[in-house]
Amino acid sequence: MKPIAKWTALLLALALLATACGGEQQPADEDNGPTINYNDYVKPVTDRKIGDLITLDEVSAALGYSVAQTGSYTDSTVSYQSEDGLHMITLTLENMTRGDFDNITSDPAVVWLLHEGLGEVAYWDTPHTELIAYQNGYAVSMSVYNIADAAMLQIMETILTRLNG
Repeated sequence: MKPIAKWTALLLALALLATACGGEQQPADEDNGPTINYNDYVKPVTDRKIGDLITLDEVSAALGYSVAQTGSYTDSTVSYQSEDGLHMITLTLENMTRGDFDNITSDPAVVWLLHEGLGEVAYWDTPHTELIAYQNGYAVSMSVYNIADAAMLQIMETILTRLNG
């Protein structure tokens, strides 16, 4: 028997053996493993939940299109993404003193532009991909990709209004 014929016969035998021993195939398990609750591992940075300050429907309404929640890493951070994947937003809430907030915005590595009339104080980064605000002992950060400024302001105003209540 030629060497190629031996390999062909061996592969054919292995294929038949795999088919015979395989039995019924089980459907793929939809569960990707255990759900991780990051709050079990990360010290909370706030005594409030960002998800209690704005709803998925309110985020979608501000943006003008439907979004899905793509992550909730702790009670203080939540992410949303449009169905087409072209628009993303991450919101973070943290207990913070005004002095600590001012230290963040005085970092010379980032150029922050003051935004008047939003919270006690608010700043945009220069490419307008982040909006941060301080209100009643809380810092709120919004990092975005491909989101209009007006939508960012509406979402931030909703959160800051609820922080007052």
